Amino acid sequence: MRLYWNGQQQVQEVTGGLGFCAQNQRALHFGLGKNPQIEKAGIRWPSGKIVVLPKPEAGRIHTVKEPV
Repeated sequence: MRLYWNGQQQVQEVTGGLGFCAQNQRALHFGLGKNPQIEKAGIRWPSGKIVVLPKPEAGRIHTVKEPV
């Protein structure tokens, strides 16, 4: 996922697991500082599909599913 805010961008990635019988947290947390003006969030799924969320609200959990 790539998040654009205040003229900056931050990238985070979710992986399925990193070890025997491992699972990783699926939630991503972005530290944006005080008063972030979020421009958009872009998600590239393993299938190659891309989803763009225009101006997602800061301080809120957004649940996003891959489009069919």
